[in-house]
Amino acid sequence: MMILCSLLGVSLLAAVAHSAAPSERLPTLIERASADERYRLRRVSEPLSYKLYLDISDENFYSYRGSVDIEMRYLDTSNHFYLSSDGLVIDRDSIKVTKPNGDDLPLANLDTMDKYEMLIFYFNERLEQNAIYQVHIEFSNNIGTELKGLYRSSYTVGNATRYIATTHFESTYARSVFPCYDEPSYKAYFDVTIRHRSQYHALSNMPIKERVQDGEQHSITQFERSPFMSSYLLAFIVSDYKTLAEETDHIRVYAPENQVQHTIYAREFAQKSLQILEDLLGHEFQLPKVDLIAIPDFNMGAMENWGLITFRAVYLIYDDATTTARTKQNIADLITHEFVHSWFGNEVTPEWWTYLWLSEGFASKSYLPTTDVSYRSTWLWLL
Repeated sequence: MMILCSLLGVSLLAAVAHSAAPSERLPTLIERASADERYRLRRVSEPLSYKLYLDISDENFYSYRGSVDIEMRYLDTSNHFYLSSDGLVIDRDSIKVTKPNGDDLPLANLDTMDKYEMLIFYFNERLEQNAIYQVHIEFSNNIGTELKGLYRSSYTVGNATRYIATTHFESTYARSVFPCYDEPSYKAYFDVTIRHRSQYHALSNMPIKERVQDGEQHSITQFERSPFMSSYLLAFIVSDYKTLAEETDHIRVYAPENQVQHTIYAREFAQKSLQILEDLLGHEFQLPKVDLIAIPDFNMGAMENWGLITFRAVYLIYDDATTTARTKQNIADLITHEFVHSWFGNEVTPEWWTYLWLSEGFASKSYLPTTDVSYRSTWLWLL
């Protein structure tokens, strides 16, 4: 009964919104919706792909700017659509919407609903149902230290402090970095390009497609197109980290230069774990590479960003002289847990966070056979 009532409420909201006048009725209707629905995007459109450009070249990573080109399919017959956005400075003059025939669709108005982390775009004509539109938006924001969205982290080598820019988007923090459809049911392809200082390198979910010099001090790194995935799985990192692996290796582990020598165990275990999972599931890992990266300050043990898994450093660095047996086991468990998410969570994704228990349940139980690499005795005595 509760599900039926919720569906009726959403249907009523959508029906009334058909005739909503710009800047007047839609915000009021959102306020009157149920608590669960106020923060959800109305499904009048869906993304197909993003071309995301970010300039993260600010010294010590205090701010950035960027642009996004969204290819979207319009599902409704109304005159508006929604995007998630939280704390972004939107350049309204940059907004350009292109019709399927290539003509511009002039923007009539833009509502910024900060309370609900939402943008509403209005037009003076109805959009064509099932047609493909192009949306261009430019934006900027600060890079904070709150361990969410795009944030600044630091580590020390000797007496020197070094900085990295890293991301954590689960569950609703992609919207604080660029305007998007920031809900797990909205999957799309991502083409990511990052401008950064040349002394750093950029990593993302996919392998590098091209890196070119941009003047004397900057580089532009473009990545291959991602698989069809949710926004919370997108990740990128700009750092001077090192790896013991070759650039063409399938599995690489990145860490600060004074810790990279302690990543051998993590990489060797990751190679065995991934192979066993592929054998167990009868389904190969979906991406051409996967990077594991140690983050100095991280809110969780690890995060399963597809192809670029972030770890709290203590769960990736293994030093024979100081690491306990318990921590060694935690490293193995976490690596495999995040690998399992490649199938349960990343490739097959819950529609909404209410069902997160499903993908977490698979990931929590499926790693048990892989940590017993021989299937006869525990990995701890074999590795």
